[in-house]
Amino acid sequence: MEITYPFKTPPSEIQVRDGWISFLFHYDNGYGAAVTLDEEGRYELAVLELIHYGVWVMCRKTPITDDVINNLYPSEVDSLLERIRNLC
Repeated sequence: MEITYPFKTPPSEIQVRDGWISFLFHYDNGYGAAVTLDEEGRYELAVLELIHYGVWVMCRKTPITDDVINNLYPSEVDSLLERIRNLC
């Protein structure tokens, strides 16, 4: 199965589990994102934080969000990914 993504930045990793596709983005600043396509064809984004080599967990303490952001279009995901990439 070929999986395409509509984002400007290619994901670091793509995971497929139980019919769900997740696009994972990891940045050098120790932050990243998990982006999932929902049932309605929109995207959900959670900010990730690197806590140990190779271990990424959902981060609830950024100025971007403290939870999952729902109902996103690809252009909105691109904007959020850029903000995550620039977190300090």
